[in-house]
Amino acid sequence: MYDEGGGSSIELWLCEREDAGLDSELQDAVHRELRWEQRLDPSSITVEVRQRCVTLGGSVRSYPEKASAEQAASRVPHVQRVVNQLSVDLPPGTVVSDTALLEEVTRVLGWDALVPADRVRAVVEDGCVTLRGEVDWDHQRIAVEQAVTPLIGVTDVENHITVRPKWTTGELRPEVTASVRHHRELHTQHVRIDAQCGMVVLRGHVPSLAERSAVERAAWSAPGVVGVVNELTIDP
Repeated sequence: MYDEGGGSSIELWLCEREDAGLDSELQDAVHRELRWEQRLDPSSITVEVRQRCVTLGGSVRSYPEKASAEQAASRVPHVQRVVNQLSVDLPPGTVVSDTALLEEVTRVLGWDALVPADRVRAVVEDGCVTLRGEVDWDHQRIAVEQAVTPLIGVTDVENHITVRPKWTTGELRPEVTASVRHHRELHTQHVRIDAQCGMVVLRGHVPSLAERSAVERAAWSAPGVVGVVNELTIDP
């Protein structure tokens, strides 16, 4: 007797086998990318891949290594998502009190010319630095995070700083398009841009998560942008 559900079952089985094969290839590719990352010791990092979602587990010895591992995995083409579950096990001699770390964070931000004075606040708990405040440009928001990331004793950074430009324009699309297209190393031929009242929406597809983030940063760099909604997908 003909099994009406047999065709669907076979298709599902084939799809699962294809996904498993691709996931295995991506796992190998992520391991290779981690080994190539000079700022990272990947010996204690585990990599799991399921339906093109990469989960990083294990431990590293500093927060910059944790961030570098995520960046490396994001560069691998076809990876849809990276879940960073790495723990930071600080070596002896690099563990500092939250009070001392907050003092160092405050000092570093005070000396950074890219950080607007008195507009960023920091809180430290168990080595995790939480940043809040408002800045005029996205590159300032990124600069704050980059300033505190390498400090001894940091185990994590949560950046909740918002961007509030001093002025906006009603027609942002040409500016954002020019900013994105300016980065010739990016594959932007399949990127669509909509912009209105300071808000930018990115649609289309790109080869990797790293390029997805790079296109978003490029959109943020246009004058007057108050928010970016990134709906870009990763090439299958």
